[in-house]
Parts: sequence; structure tokens; C-alpha cells
Amino acid sequence: MRLFFRFFLLAFFVALSRPLTIHAAEGMRVGVAAAVKENVTAISGEEAPRLLYIGEDVIFNERVITTKTSSAVLQFRDRSTLEIGPNATVIINRSVYNPVESVSEKTITVVAGAFRYVSGVAAKTSQTDIRTPVGTLGIRGSVVIGDVSAQGDVVLIPVQGAPTWTCPDQAQPGGIVSCAAGSQTVPQGGALVATRGTGQTFTTPQVPASFAAIVQQVMTQLGVNPPALQTFSPAQQAANANDHLLSVDQQNQLQSGATDTATVQPLSTTGVSAIADLMASVNNAQQSGGLSPQDQASVQASVSYLSSVFSTLTAQHDANQAAGDAGVIQDLFTVMTPAQLINFATALAALDPTHAPGIAVATASLLPGQVQTILASIGSVVPAADTASITTALNQFPGTVTPLPPPPVPTFASPSPALTRLPAPVLQNIPAPVLERLASPS
Repeated sequence: MRLFFRFFLLAFFVALSRPLTIHAAEGMRVGVAAAVKENVTAISGEEAPRLLYIGEDVIFNERVITTKTSSAVLQFRDRSTLEIGPNATVIINRSVYNPVESVSEKTITVVAGAFRYVSGVAAKTSQTDIRTPVGTLGIRGSVVIGDVSAQGDVVLIPVQGAPTWTCPDQAQPGGIVSCAAGSQTVPQGGALVATRGTGQTFTTPQVPASFAAIVQQVMTQLGVNPPALQTFSPAQQAANANDHLLSVDQQNQLQSGATDTATVQPLSTTGVSAIADLMASVNNAQQSGGLSPQDQASVQASVSYLSSVFSTLTAQHDANQAAGDAGVIQDLFTVMTPAQLINFATALAALDPTHAPGIAVATASLLPGQVQTILASIGSVVPAADTASITTALNQFPGTVTPLPPPPVPTFASPSPALTRLPAPVLQNIPAPVLERLASPS
């Protein structure tokens, strides 16, 4: 009997610990598939491939693969988005986001394919590393479009922010041929081209007209307008809230198996990519001392096209931040006290004053009885001009934040003695035409 009891206890505690074991095996969720076109495959570790559907969770270290006719949009907990086009292979190595600690860190490997990354909610510590077969682009609060060929050649265009490009150590297995190990800044609005076969890297402060064709190809594959953020389901919001409040150390521990240091191998080692051809044209232009006649003839049209693309992506970045602020506040509403939520909203507004009115409205919509407190708290950390905007935004809620000033009492040159004895509140309620008749000499 005693042996049976011991066996029962052992079985009980094994069963009790099973959910934790399953969670560790499945990995930490980092976001959802916000959009899926046709067949997109997700592979986690040694598990069998699965079809990825809209609304399904994406797990850290998961490899996402598209076909020649499919594409996908991955949306992270911080409301940043990664779009991938046809024939793409990406790995979400790790994603850490804790809004209270104000930390947002990601490592994403793009093995091949066109992609567009738009960052989300602002954070004090913000770093996204995009790894490729040639090097790594480190970005903070940015919008980046790019393409990685099957041969591992790369073109990257930072629409916002000035990211850092780092070449790997040549001694690493599979390292590129002649790239000098080290880092360099890629200018905002500029471009970088790096080829794996030759090891060449080229950066320019402005996107050359000759790049317009590749940019247009990327935009055709992904769509000119980035998709709007998708709303998480109530269950996903609850899961987001729990994951948000895991400490940065806990999130890193849950993603300790991340493959974010392994060398990125290209899909193919044969053939010449369009990106390599682009590098050749850049070299020819440099040797000839300028652009080709064809480039010179099309430069104006190309510059106009690139400018319109940049404007669209910049607007989407702003929309992502605004919608992301409201989304994260909504996530945290069920797990924070009103005071904690207001404190969080205040800290977020201090980081991102431009979106402070939206942050205040998102908080007030959840805590309508705390409008005055929200105004005082957020107003204390933003410039005076933004405080006025916050006040205007919050006046939409019942019980106006700032009462309207009383209408002025009409004054006359020779008021009637009877009028002078009336109290001001009475005068305010008398229509002006009546006052004029009473004040005029009879």
C-alpha cells in the first residue's frame, strides 16, 4: 500500500509538471501570423512542418517559409511587423518585450526573400538585429526594406533610422571572402548592397536611381502599402499580458535555445543574383566617374518613386506606433491596477510625446473615471504644447477635463441703475439683445 501511495504521488507530480514541460518544448510565443496568403509553412525545431494560418501564434526559433506565390505578415507583441514575400525563408530567433522594463529586443534571420520591417511601440532599450548570409543589420525604431537572394546577396534600405551594418569575422565557417570585419553606419534614406561571392559592400547616402527597379520589385511582392495592425483576440491579449510581465531575464531564459549565433548559410551556392548584377553596375558607375546615360535619363522618375515609397512607409511607422501604444495598454488593462496602468501610460508618453494624446485617450477609454488623474500624470512629463493637445483629446469623455470659460457679461457705456444691482450670474443668463434694450435710455 505504501509503495502504491508513493507511486501515486510520483505520477501526480509528474502530471502536474507536464504543462511546464510542454511550454518549454513548444517555446515562447513571440507574436501572431497577422496575414497569410496561400501556403506558408512553419517549422519549429525537429517537429514536422505545419501550415501557418491567420491568427496562429508564432514561436521563437520558428522557421517560416513561403512558396513562389505565397507571403505572410508576422506581428510581434510590441506591434512591430515583419512582412515576407514569395520564396522567403526567415527565422524568428528570439523576441523579448517587457513594456514595464521598457525593453524590446529581437533577432531575426532572413535567409532569403524580400522583407519589410516596421518597428512598433517605443522602448528605452530597443534593438532589432536582422541577420543575413553576409552580415547583420542592427536597427532601433526603424523601417527597413530589403531583399536577400538565394545566393546570399543583400540589398537593404533604411527608410527611418541609421542602422549599423556588421560584417562577420572572416575566420567563421562560411564567412564572406573579402569583407573587412567591423561595423559601419547605413545612412537613413541611403542603401547598402553586399555580395557574398565577392565579399564587396557598398553604402550610399541616397538610394541611386538604379536601385529603383529592385525597390519596385520588393514593393510588388509585398504591396505598396504595409498592412494595418491586426487586433489580437481576447485570448491572445490575455496571453500577451502574461508574457509582457515576464522579466527580460525570464524571457531570455525561455528562449535560451535561440539559434541567433549560428552562421547563416544561403539557399544556393550557384548562379548570379540580380543584386550581384546591381553591384556590378555600381562598380562600373564608380569607375566611369558617374551614372550611365540610362540612369541619368531615368533618375528623376526613380527619385520621385522612391520618395513616394518612403513617405508611405514613414506614415505606416507612425500608425504602427499609435495603434501599438493603444494595443499594449489594452493588453495590460486586465493585469494592472488603475494606478499601475496610469504610471505605465505616463512612462510611455514620456518616451513618445508625439503620441501622448493617443496614449492618454487609450488609457482614459479603459479608466473613464480617472480622466483628471491621467491628464495630470501624463501632462507632467510632456511639453506644454503636447499637454494642450492631451487636454483637447480628453475633452471627448463625459465630465470635461477643463470647463469652458463663462461667456462675457456685456458692458455698456451708461448701464441702467437696475442692471448694475443684478448679480453677474443673473446677467449671464439674460440674452444680449434683452440686455441692450434694458441698458438703452428709455
